[in-house]
Amino acid sequence: MANTFVKIGTVDVGAGGASTIDFTSIPGTYTDLCLQLSLRTNRAAVDDFLVLSINGSTSTFAYRAIEGSGSAASSYSGTTGRAGATDGNSSTASTFSSSQFYFPNYAGSANKTYSIESVAETNATTAYMTILGGLWSTTSAITSLSISGGLSSGFVQYSSATLYGISKS
Repeated sequence: MANTFVKIGTVDVGAGGASTIDFTSIPGTYTDLCLQLSLRTNRAAVDDFLVLSINGSTSTFAYRAIEGSGSAASSYSGTTGRAGATDGNSSTASTFSSSQFYFPNYAGSANKTYSIESVAETNATTAYMTILGGLWSTTSAITSLSISGGLSSGFVQYSSATLYGISKS
């Protein structure tokens, strides 16, 4: 069974930065969604975390994550839209985190599960790799996604995100 990725849209952050990255009016014509991100926030620190909003909601979430920092490993859980690690503006110049969000059966009538893999690299001893499994306890189809920085006011120039629809044939 072949999977076909179809680009739904891309957001490239310009010189003024952006407080959020948004995808709206997501069609319900695919089987799954895949969001690819290359991000850096304006937080004056080496790292930051991401926050996911689905259909404008940051409630009814549950997640469990494991994270490695280059020197230690940990796990954590919560009930927010927390969505992995990203580079802050004090990380090595011109480095951007890499993340992938995957939403299977996003248009179905069951609660929505998702997985996230993210890596924030500062070209030093601290690098964050996060693997997160989440549940959005809502049966509505996903029609919009929004990503923001958890401890920052936004994303810097050259951050980008591309949303793909996946059709299984």
